Amino acid sequence: MVDRASRITPQEWRVIALAIEGVAPSQACEALGIALGTLESHKQAIRRKLGIPKGVRFEAYVRENFGEGVPLPEQKQQQREPRVVDKETQDRRVRWLLRITLQELSEVSVSAGLRAQLLEQTVARMNPSATAEAAREVEDLKQIAKEAQALFDKVLADIRARGADAGSVG
Repeated sequence: MVDRASRITPQEWRVIALAIEGVAPSQACEALGIALGTLESHKQAIRRKLGIPKGVRFEAYVRENFGEGVPLPEQKQQQREPRVVDKETQDRRVRWLLRITLQELSEVSVSAGLRAQLLEQTVARMNPSATAEAAREVEDLKQIAKEAQALFDKVLADIRARGADAGSVG
């Protein structure tokens, strides 16, 4: 078993640890930042590497066999020298991240406005008795779009007032 366990990857060890703890698949996926299909692929790879027989539940097997006796891989402390990045590169990264954030904020505003228009068109085709709630939702979306645009404009003005380069955003 120890020889077989040595072939398991760090991510597969994480899957095993979550299975031992009894974590539900959806929560395991969230914890690992992977899709359910990927989790199942990891489990199949572990089954293959450990020779888990067909018909035996994965979770039950790892609880029985990994509770004690199988050494888990040691966490290696990686001692790395911090990478020195020159000021020009740092400034470029900051400006790039700023531009991306501002573009995303602008896109949220536009998206909310478009959704309001689509919902408004849908409401126009609805039965008049069902339109009151939908009309409120249209107004909510319009308000969200307006507030997101106002926030974008304020942030952009603040950046420009500080003399920062907002690049092509605006």
